[in-house]
Amino acid sequence: MIPPKAVIIEEELINVKALTKLIANYCKDQRSISSKQSDENIILEINSIKPDIALLDIKPLIMIEVVKAVSNIIKNLELQNFIPIEEDSKNKYREYVALSSLDQIDFIKMADIMFCMADGKYTKFYLANGNSFLSSKPIGSFEYRVLDSDHFFRIHNSYIINMRFVAKVNKKEGIACEMLNGLSIPISKRRQQDFNKFIRLKD
Repeated sequence: MIPPKAVIIEEELINVKALTKLIANYCKDQRSISSKQSDENIILEINSIKPDIALLDIKPLIMIEVVKAVSNIIKNLELQNFIPIEEDSKNKYREYVALSSLDQIDFIKMADIMFCMADGKYTKFYLANGNSFLSSKPIGSFEYRVLDSDHFFRIHNSYIINMRFVAKVNKKEGIACEMLNGLSIPISKRRQQDFNKFIRLKD
């Protein structure tokens, strides 16, 4: 991973020193900008530095909250290294998915994912072996560029399923996918037509 760059935009010198020391473990390349400057000059400096992290005149300065925020940003930057890059207009997918949570980054085999479920701003991954993992990223982050679009389909605003684990589609009392473990997951009305195309029921 390319070392991240940080910029501290702060008026108080004592706060600059505290923040500089605090994020030294995360960012070796860091600079400070006085917030006493005009907004235009601050924007020009930020554009020239192109930082990954910007700490802007934090009031009140609560160190533990800054640590949590910077740590989450670093983890998300690390996760970006595992997002596949488009080649020849076709997505190439990795065998494993990196899931970043507040405490760690888990690597799970994509073929083992049975389905994903939105949990507010988080996403819960359920595996075929019964294990589950929580990611600190929203479900939309995984829909297109991370999960294999040949096998994964978002059947509901809250669910992405792996078609490898679908046993059948039930049409009683609303349309739903019944997974191999017996769990029934609803297909939203607005996604039914696209789902039928995905499983080749309609052109």
